[in-house]
Amino acid sequence: MHWASWNVMTVSLLTLAAMTVPAFNILVDPYGVFGTPWPRDSNAMNERFLKVEHVLKNAGKYNAFLIGSSVMGIYDPKVAERIRPGMRFYNLSFLGGTPGESLAVLRTLNRHGVKVHEVVMGIDVYPFRKRVDTDRHDRRAHPSVTGQNRLSWYASYLFAPSLLPGLTRLENNLFSQTEFIRFDINGGGRYILVRNELEMREDPDGYVRTRINPTPDLRPARLVVIDDSLRELEDLDRWLRHNNIRVHYFIHPVNHRVLAAYSAESLFQLKSRIMKITGPIPDYTLDRRFTHNDYLYYDVNHYTSSVAKQILHEVLPASDNQHLMKSLDRRA
Repeated sequence: MHWASWNVMTVSLLTLAAMTVPAFNILVDPYGVFGTPWPRDSNAMNERFLKVEHVLKNAGKYNAFLIGSSVMGIYDPKVAERIRPGMRFYNLSFLGGTPGESLAVLRTLNRHGVKVHEVVMGIDVYPFRKRVDTDRHDRRAHPSVTGQNRLSWYASYLFAPSLLPGLTRLENNLFSQTEFIRFDINGGGRYILVRNELEMREDPDGYVRTRINPTPDLRPARLVVIDDSLRELEDLDRWLRHNNIRVHYFIHPVNHRVLAAYSAESLFQLKSRIMKITGPIPDYTLDRRFTHNDYLYYDVNHYTSSVAKQILHEVLPASDNQHLMKSLDRRA
C-alpha cells in the first residue's frame, strides 16, 4: 500500500474512532445532559445539572425547596404543598449532597431571580463523615453554579467516559421489563425507585430477606466528622436567616443496622454540634417507629416514601397557613 493511502486510511480510522465517543454520548445520553429523548431515565442522570437547569428555566414556578442528600430525594413536594398552601415546592436534593452544595445552588437561584420563601432540609450523617466525588460526570454542578463557561461544560461531556452507564441505559430501555429509577426532573424533582417499589409490593418478606438482612452486623465505632461540612451548614443557616428564608430542619431516621455502627457518644456529639448551629430540631435518629422496622427501607441507608410522608406531616407546621398566605401576598 502506498504511504499516502496508508496515511489517509489511518487518519480516517482515527477520526471515525474519535467521533464514535461523542456520537454515543449524544445519542444514548447516559448523563441526561443533552436531552436526548428516551422512554426511561439513566441510572447516572446528572441531577445536579438537570434540576438547577429546570428551576432556572421556570424561575417563577417555585418558591420553596426540599434540600439535602439522596435520603431526601424521595420526598414528594406535592405532600409538602398540601401541608403548606401557597408554597410551590421542588425537590432540590442531590445524591451525596452537602450543605455547601445546597448553599451554592440557592445563591445561584437567588441571583437569577428565583424568590425562595421556605426550605425543608433533612440532615443525615453521611455528608458529615464522607464526601462524594463531585468531579464525576454524573455529579458535576451546573455551570451557572460554578461559573464555568457553558460551552466548555457541555464539551466535557462529549468525550466523557460513559460505556457502563450508557450500556445500562440501553439495557434499561431495550431489554428490561421494569424500569429501575425515574427522575421527575420536569415535575417535582424527586426520584422514584420503581423496581424497588414493585419488588416490595410483590414480596415484602423476600425483599427484606434479600435486600436488608444480608447487611453484616457492625461493631460500634467512633464517627469521624468532617468539620468542613459543619462549617458549610453554619454558612447555609446564616445565609437563609440573612435572607429571611424560613427553614424547617430535621435529622433523618437511621436504620438500626447502621445505627449499631456508630458509637452512641460520637453520634450524640455530632447531633449536638448540628443543633448548636440550627437550634433544637426534630431528631428521628432514635425513633423506633422508623429505625427498627426493616420493611420501611429500600436499603439500610434509604427509607421509603411512606416514612418521608409521615415526617413531612410532623415537621411542617400547618397551623399558620392563613398567616402564611397573607405574608406571601405582601411579598409578591
